[in-house]
Parts: sequence; C-alpha cells; structure tokens
Amino acid sequence: MHISGVNAAIPIAGRAAESSLDIASISLADQAPLTALHATINWTAPVLALKPLTSAVHGCQFTIAAKLAILSNLPVQIEAQVPRQQLSSFPLPAGGHASSASIAADVRFRGLLLAPGTWYGDFVAEANSPSASIAGHQAKFDRGRAITILRGGLLSCLDARLIGDDLSLLGNATLLADGRLAAALRVVAPPETAAAIINHMFPNSSPAAVLSPLTTPQRAAMDVAAFGNLSRIFLQLGKDGPIMEVK
Repeated sequence: MHISGVNAAIPIAGRAAESSLDIASISLADQAPLTALHATINWTAPVLALKPLTSAVHGCQFTIAAKLAILSNLPVQIEAQVPRQQLSSFPLPAGGHASSASIAADVRFRGLLLAPGTWYGDFVAEANSPSASIAGHQAKFDRGRAITILRGGLLSCLDARLIGDDLSLLGNATLLADGRLAAALRVVAPPETAAAIINHMFPNSSPAAVLSPLTTPQRAAMDVAAFGNLSRIFLQLGKDGPIMEVK
C-alpha cells in the first residue's frame, strides 16, 4: 500500500478541537482506487474520532467512521458500510471482471489496538444477481452472501455462498492466530460442468478428483478441503480424494 499527499493537523491533547485530514491518493498493487480524500477529525479527550467519511472504489460507494481512545493499549472502534447499490463491472485477476445488480455490506471492528487477543469484528455482505467472467468463462448467480467473524485469535468465514441455477459455490474457512487454517469449498453443478471446473483448477491432479452424486442425477458436487498453515497448505480433492500441496 502506498499513501501520498497527506496533509493533516491532528490534535491528541488539550481541550476539544476539530481538524481535517487530506490524502491525495491511496494505492494498492500499483492502482490508485482512492483519491482526493477529505476527512474531519474531532478531539474530545481522550477520544480522537474520524467523522463518517464517504468515498468510492471502482464506483462502489462506502462510508467509514472510527474512534481511537488515547489510553492504555489504544481502544479502537471502526465501522464501515456499503449501502445497497448497483455494482458496475470491476476488474478481476487474469483479465476477468465481475458485476452485480445490487450489493450491500457492513463491517464492525473493536478492541485494544495493541492487544490482538481482544479484537472483535463482524463482516456481512450480500449480493443480488452477481456475475463474473474469469479466463473467458462466464458465471451467473441468483444471489450471494458472506458472513465472517473475528474473535481474538480466530478469523472465520462462517458461510460464503453464490447460488445459481446452473452453478453454486458454498464454502467456509478458519484461520488461527498461530497460522493454522482449514477451509472447505463445495461446487454444485451438472456433472460435466463440475468436472470441467475442477480439471481447469487442478489440471495435474493424479488420480483425478471424484465427484459426489446428489439426489438428482442432473447435479453433482465436488468438495475441496484445505488444511495446514500459512507456510504449507494442502488440498484434498473430493471425499477420500488425492491430496496435493499448494506450491
């Protein structure tokens, strides 16, 4: 991340005061999605507050507010919201793009900044009629949602799903403070589609991953499990399927 053009006079002591923070741009991965940011900062001892700031990334509007207490371990509270809105096409890796008829999200975080064990956060997002194009393949869904929580040393995506008539993706994941992780992804689609997706994702799997039949022969499921730690991750393709290390 690169931040440029910062101009601020931030009070952190004395009587109540109000100031401003101006940032020319915030860039990430050689992009500059945030530009010309202007925020109002209020100081009422011992709390420094960022008043609600509204901006946009790739045309998607969001609002963020925060409070920081100048006390032991720095208590902090952050709230952000993406109000319900249409999401125009935005870029994905490998030349892909995605869009949605509507999206909405809420983010909340609080805790002692210098004591990660106290961190507490929630992230909830939903989408209506999302679609994506990746590596020349189109995927359309009826709806999507994601629920993620942070509880001290545990970060967990309890439920993430994209549901469609022809293709559905369902997953969850957990990361512990010591780097251990576990995740699961289920792909539900017509058998030939599920097989093609897995073969595209894991072309060198040997033996080939096995699909799980469902109650209707028109649909099959492919389960991918991940486990290990951040320095060494393994994938298991299908129930009792081959295990491969992520390089």
